Amino acid sequence: MFDVTLFSSFWPKGLFLSQQLSKQGKKVCYVDLQQEALAPLGVFIQENPKEKVFLESLGLLLKQNEGFCLLSCEGGWSFQEIDWQNMSAPLFQNFKNKELGDFKNHWLSFLSKNLMSRVFEGNHFIASEEGLDFFSDYFLFEMTLKQKNQFKLDYPDIHYVETSLENIQVLQEKSQASFSIKGENIESHQFLWLADDVSLLSLFSSNKIISPEWEWKSFSFEGNLDNYGDIIPSHFVSLKDLSLPWTHDNLLSVFYRDPHWEVWFKQAYSREDEDLLELILNHLNQIFKEAVSFKVIPKKYLKSFCIYGEDKLKQKTVLPKNVMLPSVKDVIQGDLLSQLKFERQLLEKGAFS
Repeated sequence: MFDVTLFSSFWPKGLFLSQQLSKQGKKVCYVDLQQEALAPLGVFIQENPKEKVFLESLGLLLKQNEGFCLLSCEGGWSFQEIDWQNMSAPLFQNFKNKELGDFKNHWLSFLSKNLMSRVFEGNHFIASEEGLDFFSDYFLFEMTLKQKNQFKLDYPDIHYVETSLENIQVLQEKSQASFSIKGENIESHQFLWLADDVSLLSLFSSNKIISPEWEWKSFSFEGNLDNYGDIIPSHFVSLKDLSLPWTHDNLLSVFYRDPHWEVWFKQAYSREDEDLLELILNHLNQIFKEAVSFKVIPKKYLKSFCIYGEDKLKQKTVLPKNVMLPSVKDVIQGDLLSQLKFERQLLEKGAFS
C-alpha cells in the first residue's frame, strides 16, 4: 500500500513532489505515462528560486542569452534589455512613449497569457490571470535518459512504473479506487492525476469529465540554415498576423537544434489538417527568406497538451475519494516553473498529510 501515487504526463512533472514526499518517509509510486523522447522545455526564471536549484539537479538549464525571442517576417526581437523607444516595426507601433506598466492592456500581455493558458479564448480575451514574464531570464531545460536513470538511482525508495494509458485498469470498490498496471495492482491512500485530464475519461467512463476543445501539437522537421544557424535563437515564438486567431499556422512556438526543429501550434482537439504542414512551412520560409530546406521527420506528432473552452470550467468531475484531479486553473502545462510551484503549494497546504 502506497501513501501517494502520482500519474505524470511527462518527466519531470510530479517529480519534485515525489522527491519531497519520499524524504518525509512516505511510500511513493511514480507512474510515468510519457511515451515520447525527452524534449527541451522553456523556463522563465526570475532571481534564484528553489525550483531552479531542483531543475539544475535533474538536468541542464541552458540560458538563452537573447532572452525570450519573438520573430516574424518583419524581423526579430529579443526581450533582454530591449529598447522600446526605438522600436519601429508595425508590431510595436503602439509601444511608443509607454511605460512597462501599461502593457497589460496591449497584445503582448495577452500573448504572455495565451502561451501558457489551459483555457482557450480569442486573441484578446484570455481567461488566465497568469502570464509569462517575457523580461525574465529564459532557459531551456533538457534531460537525457542517463540523467533520468540517475534520478531513479538517487531516490530508490520511490517505486517507478513506466506504462501507457492502454495498460491501466481501474479497480473500484465503493468510494475507493486502485489501479492495475500491466498486471501489477497499485493500491494507494491517495492518487494524484497529473496526466491529461481527457485520459481519465476511458478509465472512469461513467463520470462526467472536463473535455478539451483545443490542444498544442507539434511537427518535427530537419532544416539546415548553413552559416545562419549560429544566429537563430534556440527557442522563439512567431506571430504572422495579430488580427487573426492565434491558432494553427498563425502562432508558432519553435525549438531549434541544428538541424532539428520542433514546431508547436494550436489546433482543435483530435482534428487533423493535411494542409497545415504546408502552411507552417510557408510561415517559416517567410521568416528565413527561403534560406531553409525543410524535411519532415516521419513521426511528426511528438506530444499534445490540452486546452479547454471556458464553458467547460463549470463542469464537475466526480472521482473516487482517494483520486485527486487538479482543477484546470491549478495546473499550467505551458510553464514548467509554474508546475513546480504548484507542487510546492500542495506540500505547503498539507494535501498529503
